[in-house]
Amino acid sequence: MALPTMTPEQREAALAAAHATRTARAQVKRDLKAGTVDPAQVLANRSDKTTGGITVAQFIAALPRYGRARANLICVELGIDPGKHLRALGDQQVQRLTNRITPTNKEQ
Repeated sequence: MALPTMTPEQREAALAAAHATRTARAQVKRDLKAGTVDPAQVLANRSDKTTGGITVAQFIAALPRYGRARANLICVELGIDPGKHLRALGDQQVQRLTNRITPTNKEQ
């Protein structure tokens, strides 16, 4: 399939929109790491364009005390593909993930 022909202005606008989305996702992950945003709130807003594009592994790894290795282990434990985007999660998957990452269930 051929790429659509875009004018230089359209291309510039698309690049700016993509950059803004990536910057917003990075800010959400920084806020998760800092603990200034509730992970359940991010999961509740998973249909949003910004947060919906974050993968499950990136989401878990962005939480305090979690890294990529632990994020992948949790994904395997929950039966969720680590590369799956938050917007593609079902309600039961969100519930399992929320239960797993709550403060009372965090690994010591």
